Amino acid sequence: MKFGEFRRMVLDEIGVDEDTNILFDDLFELYYDTDDVDLEDLKDYIENLYENTDIISEVADGLVDIYDPDLFEWYREAILRLDYADDAIRELGVTTSIREILRAGQYLYLEKLAYKIVNTSLSLVETLKKEVVEMERKTWKEFLEGCDVSGWKWSFLDRLDIVDETEDEYIVRLSLADITDDPYLEIEETENGETMINWGGNDWVVITDYDENHEIFIKIDKTRDPADNCFHSSDGNIYVDEYEK
Repeated sequence: MKFGEFRRMVLDEIGVDEDTNILFDDLFELYYDTDDVDLEDLKDYIENLYENTDIISEVADGLVDIYDPDLFEWYREAILRLDYADDAIRELGVTTSIREILRAGQYLYLEKLAYKIVNTSLSLVETLKKEVVEMERKTWKEFLEGCDVSGWKWSFLDRLDIVDETEDEYIVRLSLADITDDPYLEIEETENGETMINWGGNDWVVITDYDENHEIFIKIDKTRDPADNCFHSSDGNIYVDEYEK
């Protein structure tokens, strides 16, 4: 997962506005949208934000408007924000001037929003980590022998590695590269360094022996299908390391 996708998921949960965008970027200043996300590292980063309250306070304080017109406009955009000015009087004891009360109120609003971003981010990371842990795990043999390739077809067979035949079928040997090079096969790395695949938009599956080499076999009818004049898989099955005539 790219960090930009994680960012989008967090902001979709919270709701996007200018304050949220800026706060998120400042809290996660070490990350770029194009970065590949390591969920464990990201979880540690977020937990550090949560535990180190000075960071959140500094980020919120750095976004408080220093110019009066900007400050007044911020309150004008949402009049209910004045409730935070009241909170500033009660919680922080700010009574020096109306401007300082308004700035303190804005600070409390931004600090609360920053904590919401941090909490939402941490919850999302934990959910994503759980999904990785609970992902189905299979060997190549278990995965491929459960696939249906009845839709595969060939106009010619001269480039195929035909290793055996019966009266009605050719036995063709493929390599794993023929599978992994399929444009409909997606390959990603999990947070644990394992490889997961998604073939044809189905559920992601961790392949526990991804780097091991296997021989792949399929059976192809010897006669062309008159509907499209192509050769088709005779039974729709993939055989791993061995086949039966």
